[in-house]
Parts: sequence; C-alpha cells; structure tokens
Amino acid sequence: MTNNKLIAEFMGINVVTEDDIRANKNPTISSYEGYLEEDLEYHSSWDWLMPVVKKIEAKNYWFNRLDGDVSIVNDKGVIINTPMSDGGIDMYYQTVVEFIERTNLNKQ
Repeated sequence: MTNNKLIAEFMGINVVTEDDIRANKNPTISSYEGYLEEDLEYHSSWDWLMPVVKKIEAKNYWFNRLDGDVSIVNDKGVIINTPMSDGGIDMYYQTVVEFIERTNLNKQ
C-alpha cells in the first residue's frame, strides 16, 4: 500500500490518518481533505489508475505495450520497461510506481 501513497502524492492527493480525521471530527473514512491510505485503489481500479497514466502522458511520455511488456517512452527512447507478468492492471501499476520512484530520485 505504500506504493498507493506514493502515487497519491504524485497526483497531489492528500493522504490522511485516522487521527487527522478524529481531530477534524469528521465521521467519514474518506473526506474532501484526503483519503486514508487503505482507501486508495490505484493497484486495483482502472478508474483510479487511468488519471495517473494521463498525467504522465501529459508530461510528454507515452505508454507502449509490446509483446506483453509495458514501457514508458519519450522522444529519447524507453524510460521504464516492466517485463511481462500476469498482465492487466498490475503491469501498468508497477510501471507507474517505477516511473514515479525514478522521477523522485532525479529530483534529489
């Protein structure tokens, strides 16, 4: 779930704790102020993951799927390549996580 928090931060979404919610006396689990880490669904929901893909693509990167692999490329070539796995959302999720981790390392 730590990877979901990483993606949320990349997307500018606030991740709150139950203590934060109690302090605000907000009875709901998720609030307009943010989401609990366990409520984030990037790993299991295309509805959650696709806006992340679109944000990455808006930065002039593209997702390619070839021979079962998922890659993120830009005009200089392949940036990230996730080898074939069980397919589906997991490949895209792992590729997104690796992209964000690498982007964060380059900022340091």
